[in-house]
Amino acid sequence: MMLIINIGSSSWKFCLFDMNLKQIFSGKIRLDVSPHQLKYIFDKNEYVYLLDDDHNNHVDLIIKFLINKKIIKKLEDITYFGIRAVYVKNFYGASAFLNNEIYNDLNQHTDLCPIHNQNTIMLINDIKHLNTSAKIIIIFDNWFHRSINKNKYTIAIDQTIAIKHKIRKYGFHGISFSYSNKIMQNYLGKQDVNLIILHLGSGSSVCAIKNGKSFDTSMSYSPLSGIIMNTRSGDIDPSVLLTLKKVKNQSLKQLILFLNQQSGLYGLTKHHSISEVANNLHNKNNELALEMYTDSIVDYFIKYLNHLQKIDAIVFSGGISEFEHLVLEKIISKIHLINLEINDHLILTNTLNKISTSKSQIPIYLCLVNEEHEIAYEMLNLINKTK
Repeated sequence: MMLIINIGSSSWKFCLFDMNLKQIFSGKIRLDVSPHQLKYIFDKNEYVYLLDDDHNNHVDLIIKFLINKKIIKKLEDITYFGIRAVYVKNFYGASAFLNNEIYNDLNQHTDLCPIHNQNTIMLINDIKHLNTSAKIIIIFDNWFHRSINKNKYTIAIDQTIAIKHKIRKYGFHGISFSYSNKIMQNYLGKQDVNLIILHLGSGSSVCAIKNGKSFDTSMSYSPLSGIIMNTRSGDIDPSVLLTLKKVKNQSLKQLILFLNQQSGLYGLTKHHSISEVANNLHNKNNELALEMYTDSIVDYFIKYLNHLQKIDAIVFSGGISEFEHLVLEKIISKIHLINLEINDHLILTNTLNKISTSKSQIPIYLCLVNEEHEIAYEMLNLINKTK
């Protein structure tokens, strides 16, 4: 069996699949509450277990939980672990068996991706401490964006330095974009789709799909860039760091952490999520934050609309898209170059849900992304290739 562990900034999703891609069990560990929680759904009912905050090895905890619930009999039932890698500076493929090169690549860039890479290294070490013969497979977020052309991924600095130190646009949320792209290709019955996909969650980015491949994306050298996010600043003038260094008297590494964890919507409002912002619009700071957040999304949308010219569909995904209808309405209302309209009430019953009205010039969909299934799919491809 394959156990997928998908690390986010505030939670760990885990999913157990058999070798035929059948999902056997799924759950989530929430680390943003105290005590930590393990949540799962069984027979359409949600169950919550309170965990010991001092329990350091979450993988060990997941394994013991699965054994206790008789979902697996023993640790040896799991033959592969699947882990999403957010930031590496090489294109290893869609997936690869963990080796020293990949481990070092992840470990060396925790400063550029502090929220995810540190947890990924911790997860890998936790699995190694289990004393298991199961193999670890890494699935890469950047692989989907390998098709971006040089004029889009090149950063305008001395190219001798850029090439030597691999400073370029990499793009992120590739697993999510890949899933939505495949769903739309199947739905439309063709491979060469033109889409604009808006992945809106704690971390958010926009991707232009041209002829079924990533054409451009809002996140660049790191997941800090692009649109405004929950705690990340998004695009800012780099010279701001000079003033911040004087004001805060901190190192560059500390300031990057500040832009990752204490900026964005939180920096503007002291709220950690767009939901808290949208529910308190009587506060002027919250109102300003919502305007800035949606503006930053629309700016990228219009840019990609111009590049693609002809679009088959607009696709929303991620937690904000699923639960914050006000935000979607706000985004759509700010797009004036084409007529777009979404339904007043969204009923999300399928993986792909059409949410636009008949007045919309381009159909709009909301995709309920299953990243864990996409990870398992890529794992199985790799396993079958190496047999």
